[in-house]
Amino acid sequence: MRTVRLEATGAFGLATSGLLWTAAQRGWRRERCGLRSGVGSLRARTQWERRLAERDLTAAYLMAARAHAGQRRKGAAGTPYINHPCEVADLVAGAGGARAAVIAAVLHDTVEDTDLDLGAIEVAFGEEVAALIGWLTDPEDWGPLPRHERKRRQADKIRGAPVAARMVKLADQTANVNDIARNPSAWTPADGRAYVESAAVVAAACGDVAPELQAAFRAAHTAALDRLEAVG
Repeated sequence: MRTVRLEATGAFGLATSGLLWTAAQRGWRRERCGLRSGVGSLRARTQWERRLAERDLTAAYLMAARAHAGQRRKGAAGTPYINHPCEVADLVAGAGGARAAVIAAVLHDTVEDTDLDLGAIEVAFGEEVAALIGWLTDPEDWGPLPRHERKRRQADKIRGAPVAARMVKLADQTANVNDIARNPSAWTPADGRAYVESAAVVAAACGDVAPELQAAFRAAHTAALDRLEAVG
């Protein structure tokens, strides 16, 4: 599993570079018009925005770690649950996800699987992040449903979601299938294959949100089926 970087790299770093380039262009145009360049003030503003993004991200990790404390992933290894949202966030950031998408990735399971609610998330990170997590949260009455029906409903729901929510959902399915590839013995071969194929239904419903995420899911799908066959 890749390590999630807490500094403003990936999507945040690219955004920062773009803002600095825009600032430079604008300052150059002002100088050509005989006006004072605004590059310095724009650069200072960009650095301030970058620090805010870093603080939001670290706050999201802290909130998720506290909410998921004591939870474990499936399997004898007892992997801490927080590893999963870290992987999902890393996939979203690597595919160019914006601030809200990365934060939603970190927190995507908190409302469904912990005592945290959307109201607390909105207070901490804003309406956009809370709305994204709403798209990623299954209603309580889906809990007793068979997996194939629950996955079908997830697919139907995510088709109408914003691009950022679909990015997180695709990264989530990828990380789940990666877990099977890494630890196939936690599943019976039949159950593991059924999960992988139901995840593929949800992944397809996410659409063409990011080539990197689509490629990552295909790789995870192939690896999981190969590993399940090898242990089965």
